[in-house]
Amino acid sequence: MVVTRWTHPDRYEIYSATLPKRLPRFRVPLASDDRDTVLDLQSAVAKAYDQGDFAKLIDYSRDPATRLSDENRRWLNDRLKEEKLRK
Repeated sequence: MVVTRWTHPDRYEIYSATLPKRLPRFRVPLASDDRDTVLDLQSAVAKAYDQGDFAKLIDYSRDPATRLSDENRRWLNDRLKEEKLRK
């Protein structure tokens, strides 16, 4: 993800994530006279997942439509088993 400040539109803050790692926390600029707010992206996604009741909507017995490396596929399978979403 990329954060750009209106005071410096030519400068970017880039935050990356990989599948097995926790999503990042990062500073989000608001109004020019406000201090940045820290957004915990992992917590925000988890809250949206829970409130959206996605556990009931997603078929976790199937692999995702996107291609995954063998390492990420194993990680995903192990994680889903831990969460009892896959046998």
